[in-house]
Amino acid sequence: MLFFFSKAFAADFFIANQKIVHTELSNGLDMIWIDDGSTTIDLYTVYAAGQYMDTKPHLAHMTEHAMFCTDQGAFDVLMKPYAEFTNAYTRDEHTTYYNIGIQAEQFSLVLEEELKRMENLNVDSKCFDYEKGRLLEEVGDNHNLLLEWDKDKRSAVFGSGYAGVPSENQDLLLEDVQNFFNLWYQPNRASMIVVGAIGEELWLKTLKDFEQLENRTPVVIDISKPTSTSIKTEYPLSNEKTSWLWRGPSIENESDWLHWMLLSDAHQLKRNNTISEISFSAGMMVSLIEMNATGEDGSVKLKELYDAVLKGETNEELLTASKKTFSNQLQQLPIRGRPYFTVAPKLGYWAAWDQLPTLLNLIKQTKQSQTLNRSNDVNQYISQDKRVDMFNPKGEVGELPTSAQELNDAAQLAQSSGDLSRAIACYEQLLELKPNKINTVIYHYYLAILHLESGDKLRAKDHLLQGLDVVEYPALRELLNEIDNEAPQAPQEREDITPVVQTDRLSFEGEIPSWAEKAAEAMVKIENWRGLKFKEKVNIRFQKDAGYDSAGWYDYRTKSLVVGLSGSERFGEGVMLHELYHALQDQHFDLGAIDKRIKSEDQRKALQAVIEGEAMMAVSEIMNYDFLSHVRYTKDMSEDHFQKNFDYGAGLIFVKTIRDSRGWSAVDELYKTPPLSTAMIIQPDRYLAGEDSLLSLPSSLKLSSKEQLISVEAKGGYGWMLFLAKNAPDVIQDFNKSYRKDEYIVFERDNNVYFRWKVDLSSAENAKKAYAALNETTSPVKRKGRWLIWEGPA
Repeated sequence: MLFFFSKAFAADFFIANQKIVHTELSNGLDMIWIDDGSTTIDLYTVYAAGQYMDTKPHLAHMTEHAMFCTDQGAFDVLMKPYAEFTNAYTRDEHTTYYNIGIQAEQFSLVLEEELKRMENLNVDSKCFDYEKGRLLEEVGDNHNLLLEWDKDKRSAVFGSGYAGVPSENQDLLLEDVQNFFNLWYQPNRASMIVVGAIGEELWLKTLKDFEQLENRTPVVIDISKPTSTSIKTEYPLSNEKTSWLWRGPSIENESDWLHWMLLSDAHQLKRNNTISEISFSAGMMVSLIEMNATGEDGSVKLKELYDAVLKGETNEELLTASKKTFSNQLQQLPIRGRPYFTVAPKLGYWAAWDQLPTLLNLIKQTKQSQTLNRSNDVNQYISQDKRVDMFNPKGEVGELPTSAQELNDAAQLAQSSGDLSRAIACYEQLLELKPNKINTVIYHYYLAILHLESGDKLRAKDHLLQGLDVVEYPALRELLNEIDNEAPQAPQEREDITPVVQTDRLSFEGEIPSWAEKAAEAMVKIENWRGLKFKEKVNIRFQKDAGYDSAGWYDYRTKSLVVGLSGSERFGEGVMLHELYHALQDQHFDLGAIDKRIKSEDQRKALQAVIEGEAMMAVSEIMNYDFLSHVRYTKDMSEDHFQKNFDYGAGLIFVKTIRDSRGWSAVDELYKTPPLSTAMIIQPDRYLAGEDSLLSLPSSLKLSSKEQLISVEAKGGYGWMLFLAKNAPDVIQDFNKSYRKDEYIVFERDNNVYFRWKVDLSSAENAKKAYAALNETTSPVKRKGRWLIWEGPA
């Protein structure tokens, strides 16, 4: 089957309040500019070329390596004076190259070098052999049995053509890489994304320079016809496993593609130990639908699942959650951060395939529709005559292995065959081997998934928190939020842990550290300052994982102060005071119980500011440390950085104002009846005046006859202050106190989606002043009396 498509698209749009400039050049190269106000620039180049295009094993990956060959030496070494780091990664249908942390004055030089390697693959035999050696070493290090299993599935469904598996008995040659580059690395199959404030003049020059790139051989993708077959595999599984496989829709059939995507995601959200499941491996040109079941009655369960899918039976609650996740996928990604988890390469992937308008349209569909859109023939993809059967009998798994590679294989195979207890044991053993940061996070994530499927949410949360303490990974945060947003479980008793060593004030799960005496002294200082006594000993729990970014943190869920072993020696007095203070707060006010009474996410932010603000006030006053002098708001700050400033800075000012006005008893009341909104945190005088109220949505909205409402929310005091920080940080203090309420709506008009944000200030005069200050630094703003109004494409 011959398959090729293209959708021209050139229009600006918004993700949240961030404008995205998009232009498709005459040569088909998609250019995207995200001006977040920072003079530090990130540059991504994405090609619609990946391992699905391999005609020899690892050909796409080898081409990625060859792109780092230049006549001046290795590309990443060449970039060292200009960028903080340079790298690339290859996936099924795309390869992404990135240069992160480029200083604005050096950006033109980096663009010049990127243009050179987009024009020609400059690799000689010496560099090719060197990079080939690195590739084979990398492939060997990352090899596991689950990858082999995936190759078996792809081979059965797609053969050896596109998305299939080429014959292993082929050696990679230099000419193979050159041919792959010439065919797939063309402007009309690529996108470039610039993140940062490069200015209009340089942006237009960049468009002109890269428009000179020429396309070469036209691409025609040949996908073989599907066939029905049966295969048997012999992997060492704890339980037998039966899989039914089909080719799914391409993105050209976008409604069907979305149907299977949402259906699969909803099924995965069950988070329970079911023996049957459905998954959808989504691609642009091809996709793979899989239904599988494990155990002796797996075939029966698989048939039940298949029949339910044919009838269109779905869990509406899980489907709604799936739709929400899909529709929010862009706005939940950060503009900057780890390249794998930022919005730029996500947009670049869809743009390189000329499918960016498709993505935006699908997101709009999921926001608007309350049901799962199904075409009349959506089940054509899973007809019995197109089915590929894959069966793996129960194998001999034996005792747990000891090496990291074998443990990793055993863990994944056990998880795949439904043997959760064995999988958990393998991952726990892997953590005992002291893995690197990335693997530590991965193992904690898998353990969280496994404990969720086993029904133990408390253990799942503990692993997610441990993983997040190593690195803030979106997947872990998203799963933690999913758990926290569910209805609370019935109370469960916490495991009794017998401390190895105890002192009069502290108990330690391990040897007494060198700072134990200072910690006990800090507790006395806290008691004297606050006028409250610790009700019980503070338990200190040491994590075995190395490389924690945080020296320590208080976990009110387990009533323990957690200290990373690698951070124990740098557990200084400031951090010690802060975290011990949280223990005092918890012992007197029960932070976990307060959290369960919270009525909104905005109120939860307000409570967090109270908790962190009081702890930071304790550090500041006990240590005579002027924390507020170090609080800075800048346009290029991340939201994580802003949140810390809000919690520690605005929270400190709020709590101090309450204490100075009405004493410690009024601070105690903040925990019995927490502030109802973040507006109170930035306006403590209003709180003292009794104006506390929940953030509310408007009872009615004024929309024209041509406007159809999609969603409505309010950003609150926190959102207003974040907006000021990102756009006009110098006037935060001037306009924080003016905020009263807001409404943020998303609506459709003339088949396009727009946002409208209306912010109500305390007076028309204050609105006039804010309008004058913000009109030149933000997207166009209107003023109507006390209201400021922003509107644009959503």
